[in-house]
Amino acid sequence: MRGKRLDGQRRHAWGQIRQKRQGGDYYAAYIHDGQRYSAGQGFATRRQAAAWLAKQQTAIREGTWRDPALGGESLHEYALRWLGRRSADLKPRTAKLYASLLDNHILPHLGNVRLTQITPARVEEWQQALADKFAERLAEPNPERPVAAGVTGKTARAQAYRLLRTILNDAVRVGLTETNPCKIPGAGTAKAAERVPPTLAELRIIADAVPSRYKCMVLVAAWGGLRFGELTALTRAGIDLSSGAPKVYVSAGAHRIDGQVVLTEPKSEAGKRTVHLPTALSDELRDHLKRFVPDRQDALVFGTVTGNYLSSANWGKTFRRARHKAGRDDLRFHDLRHLGATLAAQSGATIKELMARLGHSTPDAAMIYQHAAQERDRQLALAMDAAVTADNVVPLRPQTARAGGVR
Repeated sequence: MRGKRLDGQRRHAWGQIRQKRQGGDYYAAYIHDGQRYSAGQGFATRRQAAAWLAKQQTAIREGTWRDPALGGESLHEYALRWLGRRSADLKPRTAKLYASLLDNHILPHLGNVRLTQITPARVEEWQQALADKFAERLAEPNPERPVAAGVTGKTARAQAYRLLRTILNDAVRVGLTETNPCKIPGAGTAKAAERVPPTLAELRIIADAVPSRYKCMVLVAAWGGLRFGELTALTRAGIDLSSGAPKVYVSAGAHRIDGQVVLTEPKSEAGKRTVHLPTALSDELRDHLKRFVPDRQDALVFGTVTGNYLSSANWGKTFRRARHKAGRDDLRFHDLRHLGATLAAQSGATIKELMARLGHSTPDAAMIYQHAAQERDRQLALAMDAAVTADNVVPLRPQTARAGGVR
């Protein structure tokens, strides 16, 4: 099939390719069923334009061709349709996160842009705009006040990038755009600052500083590595004190969405797990259940005085006061989970054992703790090496006198 030759256009094997000006982009077009179709975007080289034409010709021949104009809808329109299709399969907390990322970080910048006009350069400009806005916010005189919804830090910026990449992957899959322009290496990963978990002495100070009904929650968070949502969803039925070592059955997490508590299952089957605690916590747990938990299987183990779900906002205030007494204003409650994982790794837990204990479905996070344990072991070896080479230490292999010298 050959299209008509138009002014300023160079005939191609199929379709037409033209360059608006010397050194500018190349534009491709073709005629199909009496209609003229163009790529809707420029190409850096003639070869790229020719490849696009070849792809269109193959699609027509194989019966998979789609009108390129369909990619002319805006990201706003497509993203909302995509989220609507996915919502039934998403957990409420995930759906809310996606909606928030779209409303606050993606659509204000790219919502009015057509799918076919979202280029790698535009994606990079968007990411830089988010970074600049957050940097400006931190430079303000009072960085302690809450960050505005439209401002994003490293984690939210990476989440927004991953979401946009996922949405545009779907647009590529259904043929609305040719390629995914999200090509920034590492943009979907936020490298968190290294966290320093509390020492055991600091843990004891924190546990003693919180109200007595929450002391046991602090200890279980640290020694069991449970998340806040898992702890607050735990019921009396999930505690087993029948044997020497206490066991905790994790099967759900409690999360507040639009002011309502929603119980959700773990993201993966790995999240449903049995966690064994040190025997030393048996008495703590037994006393806690007796004093603070109603004698019903569905009673919350770490609920409020009225038996309701503990709010992360209220707990945050309590925890901040406790960590201050320990001299660790940098700590987050989640760092207690890091302590539990580090202790397990230092006790010799394998990657697979750490994954099972923490409820991870991939080894990435578990490897962090094992590496920390290996680094600690290396430091111990260096300390022992210093002791061995000290003047007051007997050599490892005694010197033996022999004829002709000392061996």
